[in-house]
Amino acid sequence: ALNTCVYAPVAEISYHPKELLQFSIRFALHISVWIAYRIAFIFLVLTGFVRTQIISKEIPANIVYEDDLCLAFRDIAPQAPTHVLVIPKIRAGLTQLSKAVPEHKDILGHLLYTAQAVAKSEKLDKGFRIVVNDGEEGCKLSSPSHLGC
Repeated sequence: ALNTCVYAPVAEISYHPKELLQFSIRFALHISVWIAYRIAFIFLVLTGFVRTQIISKEIPANIVYEDDLCLAFRDIAPQAPTHVLVIPKIRAGLTQLSKAVPEHKDILGHLLYTAQAVAKSEKLDKGFRIVVNDGEEGCKLSSPSHLGC
């Protein structure tokens, strides 16, 4: 995952994720602080840092649901009016849906159940969408598995 190149939309230059933080600082001077903040956040997600810090409550998050197995919180850059991420607290080797093994069935079921419970609590009675990005070609930006709804 860390060998994947990330492309800067304005410069057509390929950057390795480790260079993203330096790039985002320079980018902020030319475009906007918010966009640079988002790129820095993606860098931290790529390293798995943010997931661990959110679960341990070292980084503040707008948590909408939590139990012993998972945590649901609002995305800081929502792609929809209601955009909540549901992540497992313990990955147990579950880094992508395509790499799931039979031992992951319980947590995967729990994540889906939690997603629908969160949708109900958000009063999404007319319907909702659950998204799982898997792999580089599946638009997966972060290393930990999560469900977005």
